[in-house]
Amino acid sequence: MRCETEGCSCCHNLANKVRPFREFADRRELASQIHSVLKRFLDVLPAEFVSLLSANLLIGGTSSVANDIATLKSTSPTILIGTPGRLHEIITSPTSPLNLKSLEMLIMDEADRLLDMGFKESLTGIIQALPKQRRTGLFSATLTEAVSELVRTGLRNPVRVVVKVTGFKKGVEKRTPARYPYLNPPPTLCSSLS
Repeated sequence: MRCETEGCSCCHNLANKVRPFREFADRRELASQIHSVLKRFLDVLPAEFVSLLSANLLIGGTSSVANDIATLKSTSPTILIGTPGRLHEIITSPTSPLNLKSLEMLIMDEADRLLDMGFKESLTGIIQALPKQRRTGLFSATLTEAVSELVRTGLRNPVRVVVKVTGFKKGVEKRTPARYPYLNPPPTLCSSLS
């Protein structure tokens, strides 16, 4: 059945309840960008480190879980970058080749957005499957109740770092560039990345 009325309230209400697909594409895009930047760094590593570090990108909608698992088995990456849904699918798969006991670090970027988008179950499942002794970086622009709950249930001895911007007019964003000369990569690395 199709509604031909332009101002039909039932169609308007339905359209307002549907979540834009773009949000999920943004998560895939962010994971892809992180993977791309990391690969550029890995590509310029000295030969003795190349065999020690490798990365895989795990995002839904691009390949099947079975294909991702086959890739993981053949490459044995040391770094995984992915979306919460796909990572959770792979971690909970009975054929998963991941050795979660050796995981040392988990980083969750934009945790508030991920929770807003409905990934609470996936994030909780990922955290519960991982070893208790690990380092976790949880980054969030806002500290919502959902983020606080994730911190309480998933992190041990959390340290909260808050960045405040002061001395600016309402509605005007002020950014302070960080200047840490010791963090600048050597010129050969910079030229390789450009």
